[in-house]
Amino acid sequence: MTTDAVTHEVISDVQAFRALEPEWNAQWHKAKGEHFQTFAYCHGSLDATFDGRKLQCVVGRRQGRLMALWPLVMYRNSPALRSASISPIRIGDWRATGCGRARAGPPGQ
Repeated sequence: MTTDAVTHEVISDVQAFRALEPEWNAQWHKAKGEHFQTFAYCHGSLDATFDGRKLQCVVGRRQGRLMALWPLVMYRNSPALRSASISPIRIGDWRATGCGRARAGPPGQ
């Protein structure tokens, strides 16, 4: 593994999720993120939708520094296990890389 490799972990503990707040906010400011990408918004959404769902926040780090976040909840819908964003973002909409905004638009854009 090189020193530039991004390592990933899945956080399923709410206290560990809350511990991300300072790093999350710092990266959000650096990336000039949208309101719905703030820790406060996602944390509030998590509190509002947590009933019967399991937190699964994917966190990417490079050399210990936060590089990517994908806050999800998992839930059972009949026989299927499903996931949903805590916030209304899709994968690729925002990556806390410090390289500015990354947005996913409709295909072809």
